[in-house]
Amino acid sequence: MAGIPKPGEVDSTNIRRPNVQQLSVEHQKILDGVQKKMREDKEEIQKIREEKEKEIQKLEEEAMNQYISHFSIDRQGKVTTDDAFDASQFERQIQSAVNEGRIIVSQMKVDQNHFPAHTYVLELSNPKVLIRPSFKELLAKYEKKGVVQKQKGRPDNVKDTKPSLSQVQLSLSQGDVGNVYFGPNHPMKPHRLCMTHHLVLSYGLHKKMEIYRPHKAYPIELAQFHSADYVEFLHRITPDTQHLYASELTRFNLGEDCPVFDNLFEFCQIYAGGTLDAARRLNHKSCDIAINWAGGLHHAKKCEASGFCYINDLVLGILELLKYHARVLYIDIDVHHGDGVEEAFYFTDRVMTVSFHKYGDLFFPGTGDIKDIGEREGKYYAINIPLKDGIDDASFTRLFKTIIAKVVETYLPGAIVLQCGADSLARDRLGCFNLSIEGHAECVKFVKKFNIPLLVTGGGGYTKENVARCWAVETGVLLDTELPNEIPNNDYIEYFAPDYTLKVANLNMDNLNSKTYLSSIKVQVMESLRSIQHAPGVQMQEVPPDFYIPDFDEDELDPDERVDQHTQDKQIHRDDEYYEGDNDNDHDDGAR
Repeated sequence: MAGIPKPGEVDSTNIRRPNVQQLSVEHQKILDGVQKKMREDKEEIQKIREEKEKEIQKLEEEAMNQYISHFSIDRQGKVTTDDAFDASQFERQIQSAVNEGRIIVSQMKVDQNHFPAHTYVLELSNPKVLIRPSFKELLAKYEKKGVVQKQKGRPDNVKDTKPSLSQVQLSLSQGDVGNVYFGPNHPMKPHRLCMTHHLVLSYGLHKKMEIYRPHKAYPIELAQFHSADYVEFLHRITPDTQHLYASELTRFNLGEDCPVFDNLFEFCQIYAGGTLDAARRLNHKSCDIAINWAGGLHHAKKCEASGFCYINDLVLGILELLKYHARVLYIDIDVHHGDGVEEAFYFTDRVMTVSFHKYGDLFFPGTGDIKDIGEREGKYYAINIPLKDGIDDASFTRLFKTIIAKVVETYLPGAIVLQCGADSLARDRLGCFNLSIEGHAECVKFVKKFNIPLLVTGGGGYTKENVARCWAVETGVLLDTELPNEIPNNDYIEYFAPDYTLKVANLNMDNLNSKTYLSSIKVQVMESLRSIQHAPGVQMQEVPPDFYIPDFDEDELDPDERVDQHTQDKQIHRDDEYYEGDNDNDHDDGAR
């Protein structure tokens, strides 16, 4: 019997050697299986690809068939309240598609309803860039309900060439802020914006300009001028909680003149967003003139509200313009001094402020003496034209044209911001001037002739039917369109009774501004302008970005989502805002 091998000893005769031929066969079987699987997978992939290509081809054919389609949305009489909300979502879907370059809006017009309907002519920017399914489903939904009508072919009123950018763009924020309510005895009536909007529509002015709905300004945008704690307080305060913040209300000057009302912060966001967007459109040369009648709240200060103003949209808009322009000219024809804007830029030569206003007799805000000319680098760059009661068209426009012509010649602004407060009109509840609408509009017409990028805002104005008349006429002036004196029929026609006309007669009142007084004002202003040797410049630097706006994909919104109660409540018109006769407190005497 063989013994056990000792360590280190190996019996080579008993070692099993591998069968090379057998190993090769096994490897070949494995390799064949892998190759077979690869062929099967390749065939499956090819099959899937062919199916996908057929599907894509079908979708592309559908897109090509819809290459030019006409969509119209009628919100009045055809849809329910919930569908009206959906219609808004539909418009947002369209805007999102435009922003992403998926479609081009060749033409847009606004119907004459309280909530303006839009008519879109849509062209796919590339037939292979398809409208995402959620959007197509939304179109189908509206088509089924009869809210959207789809017509093959190009409408007769659309030209083959793409339209050029509009010269004038109007911020469509009136419907959102027009329902804000300051209180039963408060002279500020945002309802005047709804009236203005309907006059613009009834005269067909919307067909001559581009209308856009601005974004709501974010708190971080508002804090570009206002203090963060003030912005945060406006965001937090409500009528139900204001009793808990007595010290803060005093600190931030909220109270009788600047009350806390429902949706206060949203109101501020909307009108400020309109002015910010207008400034950006001018900066990016999307238009030559941008209008925001909801803006122009010139009294608000960095850390407090003042004179019915909470957020100073004008300062924010000017700050935006300064990113692209070395010099910005601010002109104010409100009856009240534009103190908030002047104060913001009192120490800089980058902005020249020119304010025509009532001064003296403890008239609000009590600032704006001709001796206030700016300080440090801003010396001579604040111009105040203090006026007395009863100034008429001839005196006002003559002084205005003389001073503004010299200002533009001397300062050479890159952009102009024009605040068109309508409380300088005759018959204003809080005003004391005797300007007609024609005289007020003549100032707008004069500024427009300089052909400098122009941002136009509203401002004061407390006889609301005359405010609407004035701003409608001035919209026409900016569009080089003279409006017929007879007001067309619209939802607010009875407010313009009994004559139903645009023109309003001046008052028979004394003009306390003598020729000698006005001449002395002109001489002092010209002397200040002569102290400016040349237009100031700025060192070349990188243009700062637009204000930060968080990313937000509106396509992710559920178009079938019901309107919550808060949103529905905002659409309700207050009974005490729509009344006539003896109950109309607009005809009561009010004091600031």
